[in-house]
Amino acid sequence: INAEYMGIKDQLSQDMETEHLSQVPIYKICLTGGPCAGKTSALNYLTEKLTQLGYRVFTVLETPTMTVVGGGLIILSKFTEERLVKFETALMKVQIALEDYFINLAEIGNEPSVILFDRGVIDPVAYLNQDNWQYILDSQGWNVVNLRDNRYDAVVHLVTAADGAKDFYTTLDHKARHESVEQAVDLDRKTLHAYVGHPHLRVVDNSGPDFNTKLERCYQAVIKHIGLPINKQIYKRFLIDRDFKIPESLKQETVVVEETFLKHEDPNTQHKIRRRGQNNNYNYSQQIR
Repeated sequence: INAEYMGIKDQLSQDMETEHLSQVPIYKICLTGGPCAGKTSALNYLTEKLTQLGYRVFTVLETPTMTVVGGGLIILSKFTEERLVKFETALMKVQIALEDYFINLAEIGNEPSVILFDRGVIDPVAYLNQDNWQYILDSQGWNVVNLRDNRYDAVVHLVTAADGAKDFYTTLDHKARHESVEQAVDLDRKTLHAYVGHPHLRVVDNSGPDFNTKLERCYQAVIKHIGLPINKQIYKRFLIDRDFKIPESLKQETVVVEETFLKHEDPNTQHKIRRRGQNNNYNYSQQIR
C-alpha cells in the first residue's frame, strides 16, 4: 500500500473517531427537478415522516424563490451572457453559504438529523451553456466532484408534471415559475443531466397512479439511503455488448472508481478505501465490515 493511501487511511480513521465522539448521523439529501415537480409538497411530506422517525429535520429553501419573494424578480432571458454568469455565480455562492449554515446548525445540535435541500448548488447548469459553466468553475476554483458528489449524500430528482402528468402542470401557484410545458420538460432534463454521475442519484417520475404515490416513492428513496427498512424493490442489471453505443440524447459521465483493500487483524473483516471521482478530483471513503 503506497504512502498516499496510508495517509488517507489515517486521516479517515481520525475523522471517524472525531465523528463518534462529537457527532451523530447527519444525512444531507438534495431534492431537485424541473418546474412543478412537487418539491415543496415532497419537502413537507418528508419532514413529517422523518420527524415521526425521530430525526430532527432541517429544510434549506432554494435561493431563486427567496430572491423573487424578496423583490428580486429576474428574467434570465433578458440577460447578456456576462450578466447571466455574474448572476448565477452570486446565486451559487448564496446557496453554498445557506447549506453550510444549516449543516453547522445540525452539527451544533448534535441530534440525529436529516437536512433537506430544496434544489442543489449545481441546478444553475440548466440555464448555462458549457462554456459559461466551465468559466464559473474555473473563476471560483470549484469542481463538479465537490459541488455535486461531496455536498450531498443522495440526490432525488422529481420529474416535472409537464413530463408524464401534463394535465397537472401549472404556473399559477409559484411566483418564480413562468415556463411553458415544453420549457419545463427541457429544464427538467437539463437539471437531471447536471447530477448524472452522483453515486446516489434517484429519479422519481410520474408513472404512478397518483401524486401521493410519487411522494411515497420519494420517501422510500430517502429512507433507503438512510439505511431504514423499505418496501421490497426489484433491481435488474443487464450485460450489454461491448460495441453498444449510448444514444446521444442520454447524458453520460465517465467516473473512475478505485477500491484498495487493506489487511485487517481480523481475517473475517473486510477493510477497504474507496476512491471515486472525475478529472483528477476525488472523494474518499473508508468501509470496515
